Amino acid sequence: MEILTKVIVEQIDRAINEKRSFAIAILPGSLIIQWFEAGECTTYLPDGTVTTSNDISFDISPWLQPFAERWTLGDGIPQWDTMYPCKKSMTYEDYINAVAQIIEICRLRNGKTVFSRTICGKTPCDGDNYSWGQTANRFFTRFHDAFRYICYSAKTGGWMGATPELLLEYNKITGQFHTVAIAGTRKKNNSGILEWDEKNIRENRFVSEYIQNVLSAIGIKVTVSPLRNVTYGYIEHLCADIYGIASPDKLSDIIDAINPTPALCGFPKNEALADLAIYEPHKRYLYGGFIGIDSVDRYRAYVNLRCIHFHHNDYCIYGGGGIVAESSPETEYEETVAKTSPLIDLLIQHDAS
Repeated sequence: MEILTKVIVEQIDRAINEKRSFAIAILPGSLIIQWFEAGECTTYLPDGTVTTSNDISFDISPWLQPFAERWTLGDGIPQWDTMYPCKKSMTYEDYINAVAQIIEICRLRNGKTVFSRTICGKTPCDGDNYSWGQTANRFFTRFHDAFRYICYSAKTGGWMGATPELLLEYNKITGQFHTVAIAGTRKKNNSGILEWDEKNIRENRFVSEYIQNVLSAIGIKVTVSPLRNVTYGYIEHLCADIYGIASPDKLSDIIDAINPTPALCGFPKNEALADLAIYEPHKRYLYGGFIGIDSVDRYRAYVNLRCIHFHHNDYCIYGGGGIVAESSPETEYEETVAKTSPLIDLLIQHDAS
């Protein structure tokens, strides 16, 4: 069943063509659509009920931005440089060469660096003739278990994502919070019995231990669940759920402590960031940052990955992976192909819609 109605698809295209700031968000597994614009949230229920509220907002935070400097859509204009999609894809040769060097660095320091590449191009139709609303509908329908969004502003351009990674869910009433350590990737295993290899288990352990340590440093104890599998299209990830309790004044501290996690940056953090400054030639912009939904009783933030940055008919897709000592450049490249191919397929299906 398609997620977006024809009316909402048309509203998306109209808002983009008119250069209005707006966003749509759909929580994992949900059919409830939230439209954010001009300081209001309009909620569309599957039974056709429509409600409007001023108590729910849509937050945007770019890569490496502190929580306090996030932008709430509709609240003035963000003080960022205008974001245009990268127009140059990283070549296979450049990717392989960079990853080979990063593997050696990670081996020497026993660390991890999350390296990304860009896949850039043009949509099948030029300019205003391409329907980003139709693409969003296909995207949202396919990845039902992910957090799905599309947003546009004159500063950011258009962004669309379906991310499996929760950064933080915080209950403002009870103080309970939940985050995840998602790291380790392989092709989807339908049998359900294949054991994960040590490289992927170690990669997940980096993330889980890092989150536990940085939260402990700000006085917060957590519990960690056993590992489970998270499916995303044709691939699956290892995931550990992490739970704790903290007072409301700790929300900003928690997010700044775990953002970016080693799943998007690496470990140790400063050394991983230094690697990216040397070897990653493109700007991440919103990729690797987070999208937040703020309501009266809850704050939810999701890591912005599996995303497309677009402007008119130009697009840029980001695909990354965690590089550790056991990594193979060719295998890491294939992982980025597995992560980004579904997005590329959705873009070129336009004429068949």
